[in-house]
Parts: sequence; structure tokens; C-alpha cells
Amino acid sequence: MKRFGSVLLLLAGLTITAGDTLLAQRPTGDAASFAAYSGYRAVPNITYTTASGVELKLDFYGPARPSGPVPTAIFMHGGGYRVGSRKEASVLSLLPYVQMGWNAVNVEYRASGIAQAPAAVEDARCALRWAIHNAKEYNVDPSRIYLMGNSSGGSAVWTYATRYPERWTAIAPSAAPLEDDAFPYEKLKTVPVLVIHGDMDTTMVFSASETMVQHAKAKGVSATWLPVPGGAHTDAWAQPAIITQIFDFFDAHKTKMK
Repeated sequence: MKRFGSVLLLLAGLTITAGDTLLAQRPTGDAASFAAYSGYRAVPNITYTTASGVELKLDFYGPARPSGPVPTAIFMHGGGYRVGSRKEASVLSLLPYVQMGWNAVNVEYRASGIAQAPAAVEDARCALRWAIHNAKEYNVDPSRIYLMGNSSGGSAVWTYATRYPERWTAIAPSAAPLEDDAFPYEKLKTVPVLVIHGDMDTTMVFSASETMVQHAKAKGVSATWLPVPGGAHTDAWAQPAIITQIFDFFDAHKTKMK
């Protein structure tokens, strides 16, 4: 069965400028791997908002000629809110998602050296607004928008979803447990949550993510725990078997919960 949904992906090194559409061209490096496949569209370096004097960029990837609007997800990269970039992984990381006919929107956000929290959360709001306002041009289905992030990006996913739960079809925070005692789980009762964490993570506490899932369920949240045996802090969410399970999770939630 073909599955449809969207995951926001990391992407590095495309040698095209904002507004360009890449259709089976063959530039050098990793971009050639993406461009070698026909039927895909890449529009990098789009300014989605300006904040704290900085033009914040996103990259868009999706099918070149979809038959209609398709599900879309927004991805927030990691880096402890201090470092990190949407360019931190290979172009090949996105191919499994784009091949499924999904859109992927890869977002950069303000680091703590530029603006203090909740800057990343506000930037996620602006990225969502960009996706909705440009839905027609980029074939975004506004009723199927997902949010995913790893590490500090995953923390932003948890936090932003509690502030605006009505805006997401489902979310998937990875390797991002938060301080649990006062977390407002009850605000996520209408948002299915897939929590991913590798058991070899030496940066964040693996068991703390499982605890969040248990407490979310106790508060009536539709939360699913996805531990990744052998998964490290940065790669657990991107393993092929885990990608398949993310596909299944998003595909199982085609409409927003009431």
C-alpha cells in the first residue's frame, strides 16, 4: 500500500538559488543524487520571515507535478538552540520521503545567541503560516500538516504543539524529553504524538522520553512510544526501519482530531 503523509527533512548542499525549481538536473555532489530522479521539485533558501534582524530561510521539496494538494510536514533541526543548521544532513536523507509523493519543508530558526526562547517556537509558527499562505503555489494540503524535529528541534515540537494544538494533524518529536512535572499534556488531547528515541543516546536521557509518553497517555493523549535499539542521538529518527514506521504513523492520522 502506498502511504501518504509528510516529513520535514534535513538537506545539505544544493547549488541552486531561491526560487529555482530543480527537475532532474545533475549538479555536483549530493545534489546530483537528488536531481538524478525525475519528477521532484526543490526550492531552497526561501525567506519565510525576518526576526531579530535575521532573514530566516526554509527549503521546500516535493513532487514536481502532483495531481493535487499533498500532505506536508515541517522539520525543526537540532543543535541545543545554540548551533545546528537545516543543512546538517545529506540530500539522500530526504529521498525516501519525496519518493512517496510528500512535501518536505526544512526550517532554520533563531539560535539562542540571536534571540532567547521561545524564539524557535515563534519561528515554527511563522513557518506554518508560510506553508498555509503558500498552499496553492506549493500544493500543500492545509488539513494535513505535520511537525517533526530532533533534539532541540524536538523540544520545539513538544512546546509549539501545546500552544497551537489545532494546527497540526500529528507530531513526532525525536530525542527530546522535557522537564516532565509541569508539562501541559492535556493540551495535546487532539494531537497524536509519536515519540522517537534511540537507546544509545548519550546526550539526552532515553528513559525520560518513555516517561513522557506514559504521562501523556495518563492525561488522555494519543501517544505512541517508538524506541530505537542501537539508535544514537542524531540518527535514530533517520534509520530506514524507523522512517517506515513514521510513514505508517502519519498515514494513520489523515484528519485532525476533534
